[in-house]
Amino acid sequence: MNGGGALSYRAAKVAAIGETIERYSAAYMPDDLFFRSDAPGTADSAFRYDWNLFHSRQYEEEDFPFAPLTPDTPTLWTWARDIGTQQQSAVPADLVYLRPLKSTGATVAYATSNGVACSLTMPEALVSAILEAFERHAFMLTWHATLTPPLIDGPTLFRTSPFWHDHVEPTNLDVRLFALSELVGVPTVLAVVLNTATASAPISFGAASAPTISRAAEKATVEAFQTRVWIKAEQRSRNTIRFDSDWRKTIHSFDDHVRLYAGPNQDPLWKAISFLTDATEEEPHPERFDLPSGLGPSDSVKELVAIARRRDVELFNVDVTSPDVRDEGVVVVKVLSPQLMQLDASYVGRFLGNPALYSPLPWGHGSGGDFDTLNPIPHPFP
Repeated sequence: MNGGGALSYRAAKVAAIGETIERYSAAYMPDDLFFRSDAPGTADSAFRYDWNLFHSRQYEEEDFPFAPLTPDTPTLWTWARDIGTQQQSAVPADLVYLRPLKSTGATVAYATSNGVACSLTMPEALVSAILEAFERHAFMLTWHATLTPPLIDGPTLFRTSPFWHDHVEPTNLDVRLFALSELVGVPTVLAVVLNTATASAPISFGAASAPTISRAAEKATVEAFQTRVWIKAEQRSRNTIRFDSDWRKTIHSFDDHVRLYAGPNQDPLWKAISFLTDATEEEPHPERFDLPSGLGPSDSVKELVAIARRRDVELFNVDVTSPDVRDEGVVVVKVLSPQLMQLDASYVGRFLGNPALYSPLPWGHGSGGDFDTLNPIPHPFP
């Protein structure tokens, strides 16, 4: 079950179908997965262990369900291709396929739809997948490190477009846009929709990376509105999670994150996002990270890879197209990177091992924090 949001019914329907195809296909497990011991003659350097998934403190937790990834870990692998160099590397299958793997080995992590995209051509799918991988990294850094990124003035950004006037102002909601582009080098926006008038869907989030900042802002805002509809549905069904619950026991999926921010006790919700709502600084030039205009899909992939390389980010692609989807002329890809954080689903399995969380970050974060200073609150992202 997946939804889609857009400015027209047809586009929303296409988005919903596309997301369903992505997750369906990425749940297909091929029969060519392998253990390291079953790949004789494969150089040790072909296996990538540097994913920095979890913090060492997490591995010390009682009943932590994931094993550290080392050359001795008996886990399944699959082949991925470096999008820039086209060289093959072995990556943990746990990070790729959206179903529990049939294996007697160790589980090192869990996969989500983070960086999964479908299209009718490989370059188009890669552009969407890379942009999503950038977006999720930027949002997770912002949330876990409680960064306060600069605001973007919506009416000014859309001064030559009817989007803000036609689709945002009529709602009478407080829609705030935050510029996250500096974290990843591509136009990236976090949209936060606030309802202070009633208890109906008080807070909803959306985020997007795109070739231009205006397109990223539009996509992020539409996603936040789409999530708001979802929150209202959960509230009507009384299918919510109390904020004072034991998150290790109640937060297992993206749905649970939405249900948490639909709960009846709303004071903690507002406090949880105060590091964002207290923002006053504005981004004076939000368009400064826009990609060159007129790029086709193949050239866009090259541009995105170049941006990633300048930031020492590697991008790997796994073709996860299931046979039946391939027969229909559709391509589904999974893009993953050892240097980019994934959106985490379960509270126990928060991805808190990325060195970027503990390094200097913009917007007053100084020299970086430590594990104990990370945001302990589950994120509100769907």
